[in-house]
Formats: sequence, C-alpha cells, structure tokens
Amino acid sequence: MRLSLPPWLYWWRSLRFRLLLILLAVMISFYIWVDHNVASVLKDVALEHASSSIHLTSETLNLAITPHTTLSAIQGLNDYFNELLSYDGSALVYLALYDEKGALLAGAGLQHYDEGSAVSLSRSEQIAQGVVHVRQSILILDNQVGELSYGLSLLVFDQNVQRIHQNNIWVLFFAVLLVIMVLLFAFVRLNQRFSRLLKASPALVAGDYHVRAPVDREDELTLLAKHFNMMADAVASRIQALESSQEKVEQLNAELEQRVHDRTQALRDTLNRLEDAQQHLIQSEKLASLGALVAGVSHELNTPVGNALTVITTLADKHDAFVERLNQNALRRSDLDAYVVNVQEAQLLTSRNLRKAADLLQSFKQVAVDQTSYQRRSFNLSATVDEVLMSIQPMLRRSQVEVVTEIDAEILLNGFPGPLGQVITNLVVNALTHAFDESSLLPQVRITAALAPDSDWISLVVEDNGKGIAPEHLKKVFDPFFTTRLGQGGSGLGLHIVHNLVTGMLAGEIHVDSELEKRTRFMMKLPIKAPASLSCDEEMS
Repeated sequence: MRLSLPPWLYWWRSLRFRLLLILLAVMISFYIWVDHNVASVLKDVALEHASSSIHLTSETLNLAITPHTTLSAIQGLNDYFNELLSYDGSALVYLALYDEKGALLAGAGLQHYDEGSAVSLSRSEQIAQGVVHVRQSILILDNQVGELSYGLSLLVFDQNVQRIHQNNIWVLFFAVLLVIMVLLFAFVRLNQRFSRLLKASPALVAGDYHVRAPVDREDELTLLAKHFNMMADAVASRIQALESSQEKVEQLNAELEQRVHDRTQALRDTLNRLEDAQQHLIQSEKLASLGALVAGVSHELNTPVGNALTVITTLADKHDAFVERLNQNALRRSDLDAYVVNVQEAQLLTSRNLRKAADLLQSFKQVAVDQTSYQRRSFNLSATVDEVLMSIQPMLRRSQVEVVTEIDAEILLNGFPGPLGQVITNLVVNALTHAFDESSLLPQVRITAALAPDSDWISLVVEDNGKGIAPEHLKKVFDPFFTTRLGQGGSGLGLHIVHNLVTGMLAGEIHVDSELEKRTRFMMKLPIKAPASLSCDEEMS
C-alpha cells in the first residue's frame, strides 16, 4: 500500500523550486570557476612575486655582504644578519654564509632552516608552505668566494590571498542572497497569478462554466489565461448545446416510449385476436374432422340401412300377399313354403345389414367419444387405427388411395386414443390432400407400428409414396397456418395440431423427412403408458 504524504513534502516537484535550484547551481558553478581561475592567477602571481623577491633579495644581500668578506669583517656578519632578521619589513626567515668548501662562516635564525624542505621540495611546494629556500653563490670579480643560504617568508602574501578569497566568498554570499530575494519576490508574484489561474480550474470542473481567469498584463501567463478563457467559453457553449440536446433526447425518448407502448399494446391486442382466431380455427378443424366423420359414417350406414329397409319393404309386400291369399282361402302349400323361404332370406339379409350398421355405429360412437372427450383408457393400437380408417373410408374410396397397415395386434397402449386417432386422421388426410394428384401411380399410405427395443415406447410411422415436400418447406410444416394450398382447402393447422397433440398430451416425439417425387414419412415415438397430462384443450392453448 502506497503511503499518502502531505502536500508540503512534495515541494521538490515544484517547477519554481527546480528553477531556483538551477539558478543556484549555475551561480555556485560560476563562483567555483571564478575562484579556481583566481587561485590559478594568484599562484602565477606568487611565483612571479617569489622570483622577483628572490632576485631582488639576492642582489641586495650580495651587495651588502661583499664588503664583509674579509677575515676581520666576517666576525660582524652574525650581528648584521640578526639585524636583517629583526627588521619589521624584512621577509627573511634565516640567513647563512658558507665558504667555498661549504663550511658555515656566519648565520642567524638557523632554527627555521629545514634542509630536507630546501632540497626536496619544488619552488611551488615551498610557496605553498609559506617559506622559499634560496641558496646562491657570492661572486667577487666573477669569482665565487662562498655561498649564501636564506629563507624568504611569503606569509604576508598568503594573508593577502586569504583576504581576497574571503572577499570573494562574501561577495558571492550577498549576490546569492540578493538573487534569492529577487527570485522569491518574483516567485511570490508569479505564484499569486498562478493561484488565481488554478482557482478557476476547479470551479470550471465543479460546473461553474461562467468562471474566467483574470487577465492582468501582456505576458506568457496572460496568454495562458486567455487560452483558458477561450477553452472555458468553448466548454460552456458545448455544455449548453449538450443540455439542449439532452432535453431533445429526453423528449424524443418520452415520445418513443409512448409510441412503443402504443405499438406494444396494439401488437398485444392483435396477438390476442390471433390466438383467439387460432383457437377458433383449431376448434373448427376439430369440428370439421368430426363432421367429416359423421358424413362418412352416414354414407356408410346408408347402404346397410337401405338394404335392410328394402328387404323389410319387400317382405311386407309378400306378407300382405300371403295374408290376402290366406283370407281368400286360396293359400297353397307352395305359397306357404315360398313365404317361409322369403321370411328366412329377409331375416338373414336384414340381420346382416343391421349388424353391419350396428358395428358402424359402435365404431362411430367410440371414435366420436374419443375425439370429443379425450378420455384416458387402455386400448388396442391396431383396432383403434382400423376404427379411425373406417370412419374416413368414404374419403379413401373417392381418392382411390390404398391404405396399408402393419401393426402388431398385441400392442396395447394406456393413454388417449382420441388424440391419437385425430393424429392418424390428420396425417392421412394431409397425404390425400398434398401428396397425390391425378398423375400419381398406385398411391399408397402405409401405417406401421412396432415396439421399441426398450419396450417402453412404440415407433409409429405414417408414410406415403407421393410427391414429397420441398426442402425449403420441410422445417415449416408444423408451423401454424403454413400450407401450400391456401384457398384450395388447406387451413395450415392440420400438422400443427398433430405436432401439439404428439408432443403435448401424448408425451411423444415427431419428426419428418421427405424426398421429392419419392416419399414423405412422419415418424413418431410414443410411450406405451402416457403420463398424467392436461386436457387436450389446455394442451392446444
């Protein structure tokens, strides 16, 4: 976690401090350069001063000592040397006179003589120590009569150099102090103008778009303030434009929401009407299917009932003739035998036709009850399919389509035979309507059923050898109101009802595949025992 330091600890980040530091560094560097140059010049001056002092002192001493070179005068040189050393203006430290063999003849202040420094140190190093050691020959008429050794002090010169350095330091100190005061004054003035400019920025950020930076004079900060004010004007105009646009957007959003609400309500109403219409069409389809069943059964009943009526009518006529002969006492044995034969034949014909009518009525009753009530019961699949096909037999005869069933007679189901019968009816009627035309050869619908390997399901297939379904239509055959014969007897709900019944109340699956000009096959997978389910009307909704 990074520590948060107080703002005053970040003073080193200030540009003003950096500028002040740079100026101070420049001034100190300039001072060091000047001081170095002055020291170099003073060193050169010291060398020149030492050389000139040595030359002058050497000539002076040579002239002063020459008169004392006699043996009688040498005894007074010690006093003379002491007088020279004790003179206030003298820079001599020690004096020594040697003969031509190097023996000391006279000397003064020899305690200050350092033979090692005199021999090993250079002239510059001797100047640095403050004493210059000199050893020169004493010549008389260009003949060396001895040597003079003395030490020349540069203490006064060093003191002068030190005073020059101290003066330079004080001058630099006051110059730096003056510069710092001037810079601080300038920085204070500059900081005041920066502060006024910086105070305007947070106000602009806080939303006060009327704040402006003060403009005092013509300089860089004034130019910056002018640009800041131009930016504030631009921001204010943009904000005003955005606020205006925001109001327009909010107004448009409100209008759009109202439009969406109105359109949604209209779509909801339309959807409700379509759902109601769909339910009415589904009920109409169911009633139409039941009506077709009634018409077919009525047509089937017409033949046996008509035959029975004809037989009874004929028998009645013969009975009236028999009674008339009996009343006229003209009845013969042959008439009685013929009457008995006619009664027996009429009984057989009437019984056969009435039994057929009764079977038709029973099938019609069971199918009608199944398709209207959708009651759950156990039923034989083969018998139920035969009953359904018998109810649409007139339609099959008119279409001349052969229906072949291959269903194991031992398959027993526990479920809803009504919805299953409606599925079979719709699939067969769909094949009669769409699969065949006048050019179809040997039209056939095949219904097959078999137990699945797990024995809990059956596979029920309704297949025709008709025209097939186009690939672009194959995925839409179960959609409501989809038909390729709109206005030609097709409602678009037959297969939709089939899909809803199979996947809903019958709790199964249905798939379709087709090949053009070859076949169409509807494959269903149904449970042997259908689970507890809703009523069909609820499933259809």
